Amino acid sequence: MPESPQTHSTVVRGDHWPWDANDEHLDVDVVDNDHDVETIRRNPLPPELSSRIPLEVVECIIDYMGHPTLFAAALVCRAWHHRALRNLYSSVEIATRGNYESLLEQFRTSPRVKQRLARAHKLVIGSYRSKEEDSHFLATLPLTLAHALPALRILSINGLLRPAMHLTFYRALHHLKHIVSLSLSLVTLSNTIELQRVVCAFPHLEHLALEDVTFRRPHSAGDQARSSALALSRRNADIKLKSLSFIIMSYEVQEDPMDLETIIDWLLRSAVCASLQELTLDLMHFSPDMIDDRERDENINRLLEESGSALVSFHVHEQHCYKHVYHHTATGLNFVHNTSLRHLTLSLFVIADKLEEGWPATAAELQATFAMLRSDQLECIILEFSIFVSAWGEPDILRLEELTTSEEKLASSQSSALHTIMVQSCFDALEEVDIRINVVVDVSIQSKEWADGIARSVVLVFPQLFAPWHDRGVIRISHVLSMPPSDLWPWQDTAIPDLPDTSTL
Repeated sequence: MPESPQTHSTVVRGDHWPWDANDEHLDVDVVDNDHDVETIRRNPLPPELSSRIPLEVVECIIDYMGHPTLFAAALVCRAWHHRALRNLYSSVEIATRGNYESLLEQFRTSPRVKQRLARAHKLVIGSYRSKEEDSHFLATLPLTLAHALPALRILSINGLLRPAMHLTFYRALHHLKHIVSLSLSLVTLSNTIELQRVVCAFPHLEHLALEDVTFRRPHSAGDQARSSALALSRRNADIKLKSLSFIIMSYEVQEDPMDLETIIDWLLRSAVCASLQELTLDLMHFSPDMIDDRERDENINRLLEESGSALVSFHVHEQHCYKHVYHHTATGLNFVHNTSLRHLTLSLFVIADKLEEGWPATAAELQATFAMLRSDQLECIILEFSIFVSAWGEPDILRLEELTTSEEKLASSQSSALHTIMVQSCFDALEEVDIRINVVVDVSIQSKEWADGIARSVVLVFPQLFAPWHDRGVIRISHVLSMPPSDLWPWQDTAIPDLPDTSTL
């Protein structure tokens, strides 16, 4: 039996909130949390709605289905069967040794499977739930399947790559010579030499994604290992990455989830980032402790300098599970070398309980970042704000009017300096500033209506904070109201909650 269908997540938009009807520049969308988005995400449309979708549209949707849904779609009718199978084999997923052995058997016995595998574009090996006993088949996979996948361009290895793989594995990787995109997740290696052997096996590699890559001996390789690394890098000098992304999930502040400094040392030494066009950081913190980003920013600045004028896009997406993880300091990112930057995404945090500190600090942080920009080609800036609001003690301790910062406060020295930066010539080409706001409210002692009013009041600050761009009509503001369980808030005397299921990330 095929697995039950999987539906794509749905964004439900509510009515616009009562902004000034005469303000033609303000474009605001709202996600309405009165609807149960999780229910919408997990359940199919009711028949009275799905029956109204034309069949030709449904057939196009097949191209965007996940694997569990494709299995079901392949059994619906003959017309869907071919299209569903074509999509199933365009991205092959081998999660376990059993999957691997089954695919090998079908490849040897079925001409149809052999023909479909020859058109496979993407191969995903392992999963976020991979077990150690499943990892051994990875050593033989390049030898047994490389010739069966001539159209393969994207390779993703999740959790199975281990230290001291047999040398035949690294040599066999060279048979997958057409790979242009490589993703390594939850990988532990001995040192950067092993990482380099994997990455440099693909001479046409353009896109590299690293998630929680760690080393057993990152700093003990010595001169001999450094010499080997340099020799390898010279042999693979043709590799020029176009995009690089890091996904970093930290669960404890003392823990280094990925040795970023060691990896960046190797990247710079091998010169694979000299032509880098896109750099992305996805940061997820599940620790209640304060996070110091200065060291991380220093390492990222080294990549920004190396990529120089080649860099076109830079994106930072950051999430925190707890309210007090972030403390405002002027950002340490330096874009002075990136004179061709066109797209920029940043994440910022505001503690709305401390108004005297929160908004001025936000203005100062934005000013420090924008002052480092030297590109006159900037077209799009995306700013992702997380605003944390809590109510301690009596229900009226945090009044709505206290959250709506007055124009006088925003006209402080920090905001004036920010507005001065916004009208500089480097922003003349700016076409869109997309401000995405997540208002996180503790409602343990308040009502949904109270939280709704808080969110509306908070969002009203942004047209004033970005007044020069708002007047140009390039600002778009959208926001969502989040109300996490009370045990996620740091003043509760509870244990740290269970870690999220990373298989869905």
